[in-house]
Amino acid sequence: MSIEAPEDLTFAFLLARCLKARAAVRIVLGGRILVRASDILAGHPAVDWIVRGEGEVPLLLLAASLHGAWQLDRIPNLIYRAAGGARENPPAYHDLDVFETPVPDGLDRSAYDQDAFLGRAAAFPYFFIKDCPFHCAFCGNTSKGTCRMRDPARVVRDLRTLRENHGIRQFYFLNTLINVRDDYLEALLDALEEAALDVEWTDCCRPG
Repeated sequence: MSIEAPEDLTFAFLLARCLKARAAVRIVLGGRILVRASDILAGHPAVDWIVRGEGEVPLLLLAASLHGAWQLDRIPNLIYRAAGGARENPPAYHDLDVFETPVPDGLDRSAYDQDAFLGRAAAFPYFFIKDCPFHCAFCGNTSKGTCRMRDPARVVRDLRTLRENHGIRQFYFLNTLINVRDDYLEALLDALEEAALDVEWTDCCRPG
């Protein structure tokens, strides 16, 4: 379960308890706002693990650990119960180019708001930029000026695959902002124009 704000925690704890009462499931809480993780694990036995920060790689390794193919103490960003209390593994950040194209097979997109994209269609969420190089006083971004970007050629490949194989034309880019660097934005827009993908997208940007 992804925790976006502290007020989400109460509902998450209740949901975890209900799920555990209904089925033999494991519960993972995720989100960078999760502080005092040891207190969460001590006070809420329905929560099995916490992943603080990025979860793509840790979740894959956690699934492997359930089959004995990986050790918990080798999973980055993981907080778990151990002898003597909660244990927190070191953080890790990954190059965005290591990830494969998202595959929406099995996802019922009709369940999403069909007017979400400019009042016309449900948009598919997709990101290719993480963190931010700026230091705006009003923003809670904690990347400390670092920024990672997926190669524009891989972005085009992803969008083409989703367009041709899954019929997705509208995309909601979930980047921190799209103009993190002028040269990157120009390369991305050139690649999109050359590819002529017949897609629509929306994102946020920093003025100036």
